[in-house]
Amino acid sequence: MNLQDENKEGKGLEIEFDRDVVEGVYTNVSIVNHSAYEFILDFARLIPNIGKARLKSRVVMNPVEAKRLLAVLTRQIQSYEAQYGLINDIAAQREDKTIKINLKNSGLA
Repeated sequence: MNLQDENKEGKGLEIEFDRDVVEGVYTNVSIVNHSAYEFILDFARLIPNIGKARLKSRVVMNPVEAKRLLAVLTRQIQSYEAQYGLINDIAAQREDKTIKINLKNSGLA
């Protein structure tokens, strides 16, 4: 059961958050990796014409929650496209569909 289903049933879920978190983080690059026990979602911001991206956020979740996220995203994208039209995937239209990614530690602990 996901958060939306729980809310529809009237159970609700109270989520506390810091003020800086509610503003969100803009990203235009997503990288997903996994092991047998977890999915790692990295979100970065690529600055046009520079060719460098900076990791802005990393989310680590178990496979069950990753599958729930997939289901919720699928429903939300279907709803979005029904309201606004199909989302064009610019990357899929490019000739070179492979992007080389080098992860570099900035030295921050």
